[in-house]
Amino acid sequence: MHGLSRGPIDSQASLAASVRAVVPVAPAAGTTAPAPLPAPRPRSEERRRATVARWETVCWAVCSGFALLLCLRTDLGPHQVWGACAAVGYGTAAVIAHRASRPWGRLSAAVAATGSVLIPLLFLVAHGSRQMEVEVVERAGGLLLDSGSPYVADPAELRDYNPYLPGMALFGLPRAVLGESPLADARLWFAAVFLGAMALAAVVFLGAMALAAVVFLSPRGTRGSTSRPSTGSVLLWLAAAPAVALPLAVGGVDLPVIGLMCLALALAGRGGSVVAVGLPWARRQR
Repeated sequence: MHGLSRGPIDSQASLAASVRAVVPVAPAAGTTAPAPLPAPRPRSEERRRATVARWETVCWAVCSGFALLLCLRTDLGPHQVWGACAAVGYGTAAVIAHRASRPWGRLSAAVAATGSVLIPLLFLVAHGSRQMEVEVVERAGGLLLDSGSPYVADPAELRDYNPYLPGMALFGLPRAVLGESPLADARLWFAAVFLGAMALAAVVFLGAMALAAVVFLSPRGTRGSTSRPSTGSVLLWLAAAPAVALPLAVGGVDLPVIGLMCLALALAGRGGSVVAVGLPWARRQR
């Protein structure tokens, strides 16, 4: 009898063990359940992020080398100042990008823009060092107020010639009104108009992209939310690029024109052709 009774008991014990293995047992009162382990990140994703971070570091390092080479090779004083400041800024951005946990972050772009735009621009404005183009524009603003024309009547030297359209003289009006104030420097207004126009263009363009993604890419026509880069990030990366940072600091008269042209294209793409071409009396065809 004793040997016959062990069979059912063993069967019941094995069945209970199987049930406990399949069904998780609730923790006893007063105890906490162990936290689930995070899912391991795929190695392909880690390799991709490492590659992107490496490219960002290389990008800022190349920019730093270019700025240093320009500082050593050029004979123009404003360009030497920009090269020295930008080389440090880009080099610091490369170190930050190398140590950052997320590639193409805003911190590295902010450091690069500070070293390549803000610091050299403030230094050059404080010391009154500027290119000839800035002097021509500021003189044109004074002539526009005095005589109604931004052009010298009888130009005799290279500095007397004004190769720009009359609208460029508007950037010289602050110098004619405020005198020697640092806020009257035409470079500050070049930068303000360029960055402001590019910010508006980015808002219009990115808004159009988000709308198109919602309308055409959402499944079954559902209106889902779409992620897009912020306008601040776009401006930081744009301003930190050497092709933009150098003229922003030393005084590039082409930047406000480029910014307004980009804004006009963005408005035209959204259907605002009237505002884009500046014809308030024209009517949009509906």
